[in-house]
Amino acid sequence: MTKQESAPAQDQLPIQPVEKPILCNPYAEPTEHWMYDTQTGEAHRVPGRRPASYWFKTQRVATQQIAMFAEEEREDLPLVNALRQDVKRWRESGYEGATTLTKELLRYWWRSDRPRRLFFCQLEAAETIIFLKRNPVGRPAPAL
Repeated sequence: MTKQESAPAQDQLPIQPVEKPILCNPYAEPTEHWMYDTQTGEAHRVPGRRPASYWFKTQRVATQQIAMFAEEEREDLPLVNALRQDVKRWRESGYEGATTLTKELLRYWWRSDRPRRLFFCQLEAAETIIFLKRNPVGRPAPAL
């Protein structure tokens, strides 16, 4: 086999292109996302924010160990998803318990008339750091 020739690839479902890959405003919390059907490879719009998760390859052995193939699996990150909800509740409460200076800074960062607006993901990251500093892990978060 020459360098230009390649070994036969495993049968893989092609990911179907979508007409409008970007669904959400980068300055607001995501409201929908794409989900690919693992049987057909077709994309479907799903309402709501995509849960935090990661994908990994696993090795599966077929019957009688004749063939092995890799399959992707998704693992949710429940702690991250719970933290997102805690930070969202804190944001919606007007940052209850935060200092006046912190509230002013967060309101400034969220302003839409800033010359260089921050994306939602950047703002949420800053909010999360402040929230965790205010509510260390291992201590129950206050009911907001």
